[in-house]
Amino acid sequence: MEEDRNIPMANPIDRQFINIGMATSGFFIVIGLFFSLIFNSIIFIFIGGGICFLLLAVCWLREYYLRPRSVIITDDGVQLLFRYKKERPVPWNEMAYIYIDLSDPSTAYGRFARGGALGLSKGETIHLTPEIAQKVSVRFRERTGFVLPDYREYCGFDVRNGV
Repeated sequence: MEEDRNIPMANPIDRQFINIGMATSGFFIVIGLFFSLIFNSIIFIFIGGGICFLLLAVCWLREYYLRPRSVIITDDGVQLLFRYKKERPVPWNEMAYIYIDLSDPSTAYGRFARGGALGLSKGETIHLTPEIAQKVSVRFRERTGFVLPDYREYCGFDVRNGV
C-alpha cells in the first residue's frame, strides 16, 4: 500500500446519477406541461419547473460541490481536494463508516448499486468511487488496527435478514 501514499486518486463524478437526475427533471417538466394543458392553469408549469430546478440543483450540489475531485491517502487520514471548496484533511478518528459496493457494472443491478462513500462522525457523507473507498478502508485498518464499520452495521440494519 506504500504506492498509494500521497498520490492523488481521481474521484470522477457519477455520470449515471447526473443522467437520472436530468431525465427525472425532464419528466417533471413534461408532467407540469401536461397538467397545465388539461386543467388550463399555469400553476402546474411553475410546480413542474420548480421540481425540475430543485432536482438539478441537488444533482449539481452532490456531484460537483460536495464530491471531492481527488483524494490523497496519507498517514494521518485522507486529504480531500474539491472543485469549488478548499481542500480538507479528514483524520482517521473522524471517520464513522464506509460504504463499498463493487457490483459488476455489466449487470442491471450493478449499474445502479455500484458506489462508495465515507461517513464522517459529524454526519457528513463524502461520495467516493468504490475503488477509493476500498483503499481508504484497507489503509484505515492498517493505520488504526480497527475495521471501519460498514454503513449497514453503523445504522444498525440486520444484514442477515435484509432488514
